[in-house]
Amino acid sequence: MKPPQQVDIRAALLLSSSFHFLCSVGRGCLLPFLTLYLRRLGLGAAATGGVMATRHLTTLLWSPLAGALTRRYDKRRLAAALSLVGSAAVALLIPFIPPLDARALGGRCNATAASIGSGPLSSSSVGGVPPSALPAAGPLSNAPSEGQLAANGTLGGAGSGNKSVVNGHRAERGAPGPAVSHRSLDVPEPSGGWRGVGEVGGEEDGGFLGGLKGVAARQQLLLLLLMGVVAWELLAAPLAWAVEDGLHDYLDAVDAADHHGNAPTWGRLGAALGAGGTGILVSRLPCFLVGDHVTRGATHFFLYAALAVPTLMVGSALLPLLHLDRKRVRGGGLMRALRLVGGRPGGPLSAAVALLAAAGGAALEDFLLWAMEDAGAGELHMGVGVALGSLSEAAFPLLLGLCSRSPGPWGPLMAGAGALALTCLYCSFLWGPWAALPAQLLRGLGAGTLWWGVGAQAEEVGAGGAGLGVRRVYGWLCAGMGAVLGSLGAGFVAERWGVRWLLRGVGLGVAACCVLLPLLRWRTPQQRRINYSRLLAADDSEDSGSEEEPETDWLDRALEVDRALEANLALQDHALKGDRHRQNLSERRGHL
Repeated sequence: MKPPQQVDIRAALLLSSSFHFLCSVGRGCLLPFLTLYLRRLGLGAAATGGVMATRHLTTLLWSPLAGALTRRYDKRRLAAALSLVGSAAVALLIPFIPPLDARALGGRCNATAASIGSGPLSSSSVGGVPPSALPAAGPLSNAPSEGQLAANGTLGGAGSGNKSVVNGHRAERGAPGPAVSHRSLDVPEPSGGWRGVGEVGGEEDGGFLGGLKGVAARQQLLLLLLMGVVAWELLAAPLAWAVEDGLHDYLDAVDAADHHGNAPTWGRLGAALGAGGTGILVSRLPCFLVGDHVTRGATHFFLYAALAVPTLMVGSALLPLLHLDRKRVRGGGLMRALRLVGGRPGGPLSAAVALLAAAGGAALEDFLLWAMEDAGAGELHMGVGVALGSLSEAAFPLLLGLCSRSPGPWGPLMAGAGALALTCLYCSFLWGPWAALPAQLLRGLGAGTLWWGVGAQAEEVGAGGAGLGVRRVYGWLCAGMGAVLGSLGAGFVAERWGVRWLLRGVGLGVAACCVLLPLLRWRTPQQRRINYSRLLAADDSEDSGSEEEPETDWLDRALEVDRALEANLALQDHALKGDRHRQNLSERRGHL
C-alpha cells in the first residue's frame, strides 16, 4: 500500500462516480423494461413474478459469497472485469430465445407503434381498438378456456388473413372493430396455468393435444428464460460488491471512506439517462430487428452489452485502485452488523420497514409498466416516466440540503412509505399514456426519502465503525428478501385478480403500515434515553434514603451495560488505529 500522502482521493472518487454512472446507464437500459419484455414473449404474471423473484434470490445468495471469495483470494479486479464481460455476453444471447408466437408478437408491436402519436391506443389491444372502447373485465370465471380460443380461431395464426380472434370476437387489423377485452391477452386459466401474449397462436391443433403442446411450449420458454436470467445475474452480481469492498478498503486506509457518499446519486442519474434514452430510441425502431422473432424489445439487451465497452475502459483505470488490506481488522463484518441491528433500539423495526418497502417497491416496479401498457403507453412514455422517477430520486439529497437542519430517520421513513402507498393507488386508476408521469415523480421522491431514512438509521446503529456492514444488512439482506417476496407474491396476485387490484392491494397494505409505524415506534423501548434521564434524576436525589436503593441498583446495572458497550467499541477503534499506525511505520521504514 502506498503512503497516505500519495493517495489521490479526488481522482479515486471521480473514477468511482464515473464507473457507477456508466454501470447504472447500462442497467437502466435493461432492468426497468425486463418484465415488459417477458410479457411480450408470452409469459403470464405468475411466471414473470417467478422469474424476477429468482433473479433477486440469486443476487441475495451469490453477492456475499462472491465477495467473500474475491476477498479471500484477492481476485477483486479479475472478478469485476469478468463480471462486465460475462454479463454483456449473456445479455446478447437472451434476445434470441423465441417467443410463443412471433406472428402475434409482431401484430402487438405494430399496434403499439401505431398508437404512439395517433391517439391513446392500447398496446395490448388488437386491431387498433382504443382502451375507451374496451368493456370492463368480467369475472375470472367467465375467462375463455384454451379450447374455446382454439375453436374460434388463433391470435394472428395461419389462415386468419388480416383478422384476429380474441375471446371469440373477430377484428380487422388496422380497422375499427368490435370491443375487445384488454385482459384477453393475459388472463388466468381456470386450471391454474397462465396465458401470455401470443400463446394461443402457437396452438393450431384444438382439443387435448393442442393443450399439451401449449403447456410444453410454456414450460420450455419459462425454463430457457430462467436459465438466461440466472446466468446473467450470476455474472453481474459480483461487480457491485467487489468494487464497493475494494474502494472502501482503499479510502478507509486514509480515513476518507465517508467521501464515497455521492456515488448513489450518480447511479440514479445514470439510470435516468439509460431508461429515457432507450425508451426514445426503441419507440422509433421497426418492430422486428433480426428474423421474425427478435423484436425491437431486444434493443434493451443490445444497448446493455454495448455500454459494457466504455464501462470496462473506465474500470481499467479504477480497478487498480481496488485495495485489499488483510492486516486491518474488519469493522464492517456482517455478523457484527446483525448483532448491532438486533440489539440497538429501533434496529429491528427499521429492518422490518426496509423489508416491507422493498417488497412493495418490487411489486410496483415489476408491474407498473404492465399497467401503463394497458393504459395505452408505449416505450416512449415508459422510458420518460422511469427517467423522471430516477431524476426525482436523485434530486432528494439536493432538496434535503435546503433544509436548515437534517431530520431524524423516522420522519422520512413514514413520508416515503406514504408516497409509495399513494403511488400504487394512483397507478391503479391510469387512464392514458402520460397519466403515469406524476406517479413516477412521486415514486422517485418517496423512494429517495424512504431509503435516506433507512441510511440515516444505519448510520446511527453502526456508529462504532460498522457502518458498511449495517448498510448492507438493510440494503442487501432486508431489501433483497423483500424484493424476492414482493415479486413472487405480486405475480400470483396479478395472475388471479389483475394488475390494477395488485396495485390497490399494495397501496392499502403500505398505507396500513404507515398508520402502524408511529404506534410501533412509540412502543419501541428507548434504552439509552431512559437510562441517562433516570440517572440524572438519581443524582439529584442521591440522599433520599434507603427506599431508593433497589432503583439505584437497577440504574447502576443499566449504566454498567452502557459503559461496557461503549468500552468495547472504543477498544475496537483503538486497536484499528494502532494496527494502521504500526503498518504505516513499517512501510516507511521499508522505504527508507
